[in-house]
Amino acid sequence: ITKTFAMDKTVHIIQKFGFAVSMHSSRTYGHELINSEGKRTWNTSDGMFYLYDADEEQYGGGYWATVDLTRLPGITAEHLVFNDGTGDRTKNIYAWTGGASIDSFGAAGTHMRTLGQVNSSTRSGTDVKKSYFMFDDRIVMMGSDITSSTGNGVETIVDNRKLLRDGSNVVTVDGKTPALTDSPAEFSPAWIHVTGNVAGADVGYYFPEESTVKAIKEERTGDWSAQGATSGTETNYFATF
Repeated sequence: ITKTFAMDKTVHIIQKFGFAVSMHSSRTYGHELINSEGKRTWNTSDGMFYLYDADEEQYGGGYWATVDLTRLPGITAEHLVFNDGTGDRTKNIYAWTGGASIDSFGAAGTHMRTLGQVNSSTRSGTDVKKSYFMFDDRIVMMGSDITSSTGNGVETIVDNRKLLRDGSNVVTVDGKTPALTDSPAEFSPAWIHVTGNVAGADVGYYFPEESTVKAIKEERTGDWSAQGATSGTETNYFATF
């Protein structure tokens, strides 16, 4: 089943996995800070996707305390660490966000503006058009007309997967297994593969055109207090592309 909801969220569920993408429009907020929860959810509607497979703990186990919040999976955004609550309850300036589906096939798209400065009160950053095509067990993501006049670096995040606690997951790039670290390594890959944390959770990425992709494998430690009203330290490994 594939469905786009009025809150500008698209969900695609088949037997093998579930996929969801979070967008926003002139009808919906990009994110909200309520009761001191969600201080750094700045980019969660800038095309962030969620992939639910056999790894039921992918977004648990301290994910939100440790993930690089400037590099959430699937987003296109200015690479900035914003102030807490930046962009709270701001809307996209464009109305064009939505989708259509039939059976297990679907398409969704958005025209959006991201946050542009560390204390933005409006969405005046990068102008982005993104499309998502769900062909049963394959997801195709496309971006176009990505422009920014802020002078900040702009990134599209292919994925940011939480790995095993020891980070031993194998990352394969075009048949080779590079020794990745927290210093970005640059590739022009046709494909990348990441072994999952459990059986049935491997993920593959295919690039139909030559693209420059930077890869990071890092251990990250964070505290829940940075995101909400509770506290507690968590540590996880991530692979980011």
